[in-house]
Amino acid sequence: MAFRAYHGSRALTLILTLCRVIASQAAVPLVYVPIEAVASKWYGESERLLSDVFRQSDRLAGCIVFLDELDSLAASRCAPPLYELLSSMP
Repeated sequence: MAFRAYHGSRALTLILTLCRVIASQAAVPLVYVPIEAVASKWYGESERLLSDVFRQSDRLAGCIVFLDELDSLAASRCAPPLYELLSSMP
């Protein structure tokens, strides 16, 4: 069987279905967190919202947390570090 790369809503449906199957087999709840629930334009707000997600999921005492598009919260690996950008400013 060849590997097929899925993109967009089809990939999300496939991955979310797999997470639901794993959660049901493990007999634990699945917590689905879309990026819109934790992304914020305000400095530090995304981190606080993500911390709230983990705090709430910790109260479930055993669950699977599915963070959709988590990589969009992180800075680009290709971008220069912040201190380099600030030091180059006049």
